[in-house]
Amino acid sequence: MIIAALKKFVNRRGYAMKEASAIYTTRAVSDLAISLIGIYLPIYIYQLSLKNQLFGSSEVINGLVWICLFYALISVVVLLVIAFFIENIFNTFHLKNSLVIGILFRIVSLVFLLSAEKQPLLLILSGIFWGARIPFYWIPYHIFFMRRADDGDHKFGSEISKQSFFSGIATSLAPLLGGLIITNLGFNTLYMLSIVLLLAASLPILVYVKEQKHSPHKFKKVWREYLGNKKYLKTTIALAGRVTSAIIFAIFWSVMLYLKLQDFVEIGFLKTFSGIVATVLLISVGTVIDRNGKGLLHAISVTINSALHLSRLFIISPAAYYLNNILDKINASAYGTCFIAATYEKVDGKHASNFITYREVALHTARLFVLLSCVGIMLLTGSWMWVFVVAAVGSGLTFLINF
Repeated sequence: MIIAALKKFVNRRGYAMKEASAIYTTRAVSDLAISLIGIYLPIYIYQLSLKNQLFGSSEVINGLVWICLFYALISVVVLLVIAFFIENIFNTFHLKNSLVIGILFRIVSLVFLLSAEKQPLLLILSGIFWGARIPFYWIPYHIFFMRRADDGDHKFGSEISKQSFFSGIATSLAPLLGGLIITNLGFNTLYMLSIVLLLAASLPILVYVKEQKHSPHKFKKVWREYLGNKKYLKTTIALAGRVTSAIIFAIFWSVMLYLKLQDFVEIGFLKTFSGIVATVLLISVGTVIDRNGKGLLHAISVTINSALHLSRLFIISPAAYYLNNILDKINASAYGTCFIAATYEKVDGKHASNFITYREVALHTARLFVLLSCVGIMLLTGSWMWVFVVAAVGSGLTFLINF
């Protein structure tokens, strides 16, 4: 009986490792697909805007407004899907199928992006499918990750580092590869490669991850337990700070690199080199968090991240752009891992579904507000560099996740 019980335990543990590996693999392949176009998406939209001067007299302001409105549309769709359809989605399709549908939505979004070069209004349809994809994909993914990848200590530092390490390996070469493809073959070829990889990304979880019962997703319950609960006010502010810092970096720093370097291969090389350096540090960061806690490391990385945002107001030379991006990537291994680990640790295992739903609502409500505010102020003032001050403040607020 003892031997039989031991075999059963080993088999169960072995399958759990397969499930964790499947989750890591799906994330890595999906991240590779998105990283091929990630930094170039704002640039692609910026280039589309050059033929359509709709906002303000400045070419740069017009382009930035286009990009901000695209990402704002995505957040609007996320909030509408969660508010009106979240319960029906997971009751009807369940988690695994919802995740796959999310990947298919991303593919449809890329198809519309492909066509937007000739008809820019298709960006609207692309944004709608992109936004619908987020609750379909990310809510199931985070639930699977917390339930299958956790080694039992509920600290998540090493688990997040493993996830980021595998994704980092897969995505480090993506920006350089993407830049080479755009330069030699164009955006369309890049998007087609991303679509093929996204299709492949759905297979590991479909094949290896077992779906168990999960609590119903009800928006009213999410509001009552989290959004309207003073206990989670600091968490909500931290999430808002995180998305503020992230979206300003994703949009405005990408455009800054493009305007300064004007070379897709050079931008790709910069991102690839920075990514390789950061990936090397990830596993050690997770170990440090699990052994010694994340408080001091998080405080240092938050301070550095805010300082890097502020420094972008003053950098001029290409060398300074390179240094800033490299330091950002190195610091991100600690800044991002600490934040995500702290977020997961706030989850009550019995209510993971509601917490992850709350997380998406908080992130996209804040992102929508920040983007629309940026649009309004840019159109009123005709300036945009000040956004990095906002990003620095947002970065500082992320430390509240520890309280």
